[in-house]
Amino acid sequence: MIALLAGEGPRWFNIPAHRPFVHDLARGLLDALSPLGPEALSQAVVLTPTRRGARALADAFIAAAGGRAVLPPQIRPLGDLDEG
Repeated sequence: MIALLAGEGPRWFNIPAHRPFVHDLARGLLDALSPLGPEALSQAVVLTPTRRGARALADAFIAAAGGRAVLPPQIRPLGDLDEG
């Protein structure tokens, strides 16, 4: 198991305010889950506050992949409750 998910207890992570949030989040998830295999990222679920945030994160995963094929996580906006 990778260090990010090893051990028990709550896990808190942060991205400093001056950093590009969606790009750092996408890069961090790709780096953390890649040792578990290519399907590990696609099994993750990321909740965003809006559809706009979900689209930005999806674009960030494409950019973070650097031209490689990637199965992104499920990205679900919380702000659009009447859609599903």
